Amino acid sequence: MQLALNSQDQPLAATILYYGTPLVIEKSELSKIKWPVLGIFGDKDQAIPLKQINQFKAALDEIGITNEFHIYPGIVHAFANPSGDNYAPKETKDAWEKTLSFLKRYVS
Repeated sequence: MQLALNSQDQPLAATILYYGTPLVIEKSELSKIKWPVLGIFGDKDQAIPLKQINQFKAALDEIGITNEFHIYPGIVHAFANPSGDNYAPKETKDAWEKTLSFLKRYVS
């Protein structure tokens, strides 16, 4: 997220967040982003409450930033880390497929 907000001199092709923190909801900050954003989250993530994820997406929508969010039910923080206790292989596989699809659409 911080890279996206600080890349005006060298714009990015896309930003992908796998349960990244902190999410920014200030529209003045988010308006610095001029490329698509993909968000991958779990709805039971203690570090990133669902309310904050929804506020982040709403702010992106409101200022017209192309975005795609996938929120996995019953999934907690760091679910894509295969060495962690929260690893969710089915959701991780799905998230990776969504990531590749997103990159194919927006990064040439």
